[in-house]
Amino acid sequence: SGNKRHKAKALMGPNSGPGDVWPLLAGSTDPPEETQQKLQRLQQLRSIRRLDTEPERFSGHAAMLSAAEAVRQERKRDEITRRMEQFHTTQKTLLAPFATPVFFHVDFENPYNHQATFNIVIAERGVQAYADPSPAPTPPAQGVLLTPPVQAICLVRDPEEWRGLARQRLVPPPPGGDFVRLATGTAGRGLFTLGAREVLSLPFRYLAFNHPSLGADARTAPSSGVSFADVAQQDSSDDRNFVIEVLAHQGPVLRRAEVKARSQ
Repeated sequence: SGNKRHKAKALMGPNSGPGDVWPLLAGSTDPPEETQQKLQRLQQLRSIRRLDTEPERFSGHAAMLSAAEAVRQERKRDEITRRMEQFHTTQKTLLAPFATPVFFHVDFENPYNHQATFNIVIAERGVQAYADPSPAPTPPAQGVLLTPPVQAICLVRDPEEWRGLARQRLVPPPPGGDFVRLATGTAGRGLFTLGAREVLSLPFRYLAFNHPSLGADARTAPSSGVSFADVAQQDSSDDRNFVIEVLAHQGPVLRRAEVKARSQ
């Protein structure tokens, strides 16, 4: 008799697995070795079908991980920037009597391992920023200013004035007693130079002839009277707010000081 070929019925449907086919194979009259081979082929087929669907699932998961990592990195950069700005920013409050100079200083260190040149920019809230140096003031007559200063805050550059302030312990002296370093060379263009990692306490003067009471409207006291705390309380809206920035020459901001001047 000749060999006959019989078309076998599909044992594994699109959504079936080896567990669904095993009862059919168990009842088969085929030899155990052939049954085991069929089962192995079915397991391989199932693995191939699973591998066909896994790339799509993993590609979607990878996209989600990539988006989450991008958000995490962006938040990390924002937090680092915020902390660096906070680290390099100091805040000062000046109690500024009317027409009386107030002196303060801002410590600055050259962050580079080589000599570098820096400049200073001063800005007042609501007023256009200006770069130091300040315009040369009119010399005083017998110790009296003939004209008010154009800018309320300016860097003290005069060597004798700086020396006198240091003698009175109002501001720290420069390294090595070099009081002329802000008045010579590039300082005339608003620039100053520091050696590698050199630290300098920059001296500033605040002098203004404005006072909230000069333009304030008269107020009527309440019938219940006022307390000492009410009288002493200062309206924060009368404060003048300044920002002093020390920059590398034609470079980034390296130090920032937020100064609040409160009239007395």
